[in-house]
Parts: sequence; structure tokens; C-alpha cells
Amino acid sequence: MFGREPILINRSVVVVRPRQPYIDWANSMDDGGPLANLEDMRQDPPAYLVDDVESREDLSRVLDFWWEPIFEEQLGRWMRDPDVWPKEMTREMFVEWFDCELYVMVWDVVGTQITELP
Repeated sequence: MFGREPILINRSVVVVRPRQPYIDWANSMDDGGPLANLEDMRQDPPAYLVDDVESREDLSRVLDFWWEPIFEEQLGRWMRDPDVWPKEMTREMFVEWFDCELYVMVWDVVGTQITELP
């Protein structure tokens, strides 16, 4: 069934789904591109491998460290030019703009090396 016996790896996963303030910001870009739709944007959320944690209650601690690079990556997914990003990004703003879920147990069932995609 699997490529190999599943092994538990030393990572956890944060899944990030946009909330309406992110959609409003994305749709405020007058670049002639498509408009963002909350329902569609929440369907296939990005997942970020983060340090291994013990429980889902560790989400706040994980976000203490990772909220800013995740925020910047999310903004860059919609608009690459950082000059049009919000001038003052805060942890509070991140929490207003995104719902985050922490998954503690990450199993590797494939067995091949993880590689960086272009």
C-alpha cells in the first residue's frame, strides 16, 4: 500500500487559510488580475513544515517564531512586490488575516528524498 513502512518525522505542520482581511487586501490590488474568493482560497491551503512540537496547544509558540516569514510568503503568493504589502505587519494582523491549524504528527510514507521545487 505505501512506498515503505510509515515513519514519524521530526517536523510538525502548520496549515494556513486566509480570512476575509487577506481577501480584501488581495482584491485591493489594481493589477488587472483575477479577484480572490474566500471560499476558493481556503480550499487548497498551503502547509508549512515547522519544528517538531508535542501538542496542538503549541501553535502559539510556533507562530511566535514563524508568523512573519509565513505572512510574507502568503503576501508574496498574491503580489510579489513588497512595496505594496502592508507597511506594518504585526502578529495580531497575521492572526486577523489567517486561520492556522497545527498538526503534530507527520508521517513519511513515500520513502524518497524530499527535494526543493523551483
